[in-house]
Amino acid sequence: MKRASLSEGRCFLLEDNGKAYLANVAVHEPFAKHSPYEFTVIEDQGWIRKEGRLIIKAMPTRVPSWYRDPEIGKVFQPHGNDVIATALSNACMYKQNAAGCKFCALDAGGIMVEKNPAEIGRALSRIMKQEELFSCRAEDNKAKHLRFREININSGSLPEEKIFNLYFEAIRSIRKMSNIPISAQMCPISHSRIERLKEAGLDTISFNIEIYDEEIRNEMMPEKARLYSTGVYLEAIKKAVGIFGRNQVSSWIIAGLESPESTLAGCKAICENGGIPHVAIFRPLTGTPLESRTPPDINEVVALYKEFKKLLLQYSLNPFEHKAGCIRCGGCSVLKEIMEGN
Repeated sequence: MKRASLSEGRCFLLEDNGKAYLANVAVHEPFAKHSPYEFTVIEDQGWIRKEGRLIIKAMPTRVPSWYRDPEIGKVFQPHGNDVIATALSNACMYKQNAAGCKFCALDAGGIMVEKNPAEIGRALSRIMKQEELFSCRAEDNKAKHLRFREININSGSLPEEKIFNLYFEAIRSIRKMSNIPISAQMCPISHSRIERLKEAGLDTISFNIEIYDEEIRNEMMPEKARLYSTGVYLEAIKKAVGIFGRNQVSSWIIAGLESPESTLAGCKAICENGGIPHVAIFRPLTGTPLESRTPPDINEVVALYKEFKKLLLQYSLNPFEHKAGCIRCGGCSVLKEIMEGN
């Protein structure tokens, strides 16, 4: 499952002291081959083990029956444990100009896709009308069906007017079928367009800064950095908070492509403008200019998250109140785990 074109992982539920934690685990990326960890099944119980030693109970997340349906599977994808996701387009105008983000694997497969509201509506209608499609059974068949709790919408980078229209019509199409919470990720748009998306039925929104250090932004994401400075992103976050409310606006920021100090500075700036930072760890992906890099050091990441928690508390931001989106899902970050810890 792609993590917004920033990973090619597999979602697992990790069980510790009777509580399950969702994690998007690196599986397909080249660097994962060097990991000392592996997944195994012992007497019908999944485990993550290291050098033969059992570390933590683990089971792959459920796969819904609709994902195998050709008409629905080409429109929606399961994310995390209870999320229906769709990418409206995998086109990127930056990559088409050879100035795309170096860490992103969007359209690395070379097949361009654009979805229209009608097919989104048809696919969702089928899912909603059939209980077996809208939910999926636990692996042991003992638990009741798990119903999906939200729809997450993302897209490649396109001109603002076109991308806004794609999102607006997709949200309206979904709202005709369901009141399920909807989240969207996109580049900054105007105040009036943010308002229109909210009026159409959008519940949460994310404007993803990704890298805060301007010099590194220019190197890693040349065209996007030229068009959208961090200041533009922060202004969009601030406007969106005024429209969607507190704890409903977020921004991805990638740990491992800049110094921890710069990442924390970016987190602070996002918090100051009312947004919740979504700190994800850099993963070098096949087909990108950074595929030969290594992920950041684990100790550096742990220290970063501890400081990040202090910021959330300082600015009284609560990720547990987020209605839909990456913050609520939590599979690609340890944001919730760090908030629950001491």
